[in-house]
Amino acid sequence: MAGGVGLPLLDLANSRAAVVIGFTHFFVMLLTLTIFASLSKSPPNLRRAAADLGAGPFATFRHVVPPLTLPGVAVGAFLTFALCLGDYVTPEILGGGNELVLPQLVMLQIGRRADLPMAAALSMALTLCLTPAYLACARWMRMGAMLALVGLSDAGARRPASRGGAASASRSPGRWRWRRTCCCSTNRSARSTSTCAARCRRS
Repeated sequence: MAGGVGLPLLDLANSRAAVVIGFTHFFVMLLTLTIFASLSKSPPNLRRAAADLGAGPFATFRHVVPPLTLPGVAVGAFLTFALCLGDYVTPEILGGGNELVLPQLVMLQIGRRADLPMAAALSMALTLCLTPAYLACARWMRMGAMLALVGLSDAGARRPASRGGAASASRSPGRWRWRRTCCCSTNRSARSTSTCAARCRRS
């Protein structure tokens, strides 16, 4: 079709670009669905509380949304990485055997060369590549859960200590209240997001 309108033909058949496009087309959908599920489960009362405390849309998106969606981003990134690393069909069809990945090497050692020890070694290498990604995902999930529970940033909970800070707070009370509370930022006594939202509304 491109050649019919005078454009140069794109030689994507059996190339690395075709494999990358195929990976992106399929696995970005999984990442998007995971992040969307995390966003849909985030409590909307925290965003409303941030807006009541004077935070604009950009400040709310910057300080409230990322801590709540961090577990979903971590899970989506790990699933995408793991499925890309273990995919055999996409490189085989779109790459045409020219772009070899670890699953193809394992199948090559088993099917054509009958070298089972080498196939087992490559499988262990694949597992070792996935282990650090899993540990990082678990750490990000714990970090996201902790941030969603106790607060959003340490800087948001600092009160102005001097008179100048109090004067600036009186000039812009809404902004100072947002920075002071920041949705119960670093309030270790907050046990749940509902308690956090209730404290933000009372402040």
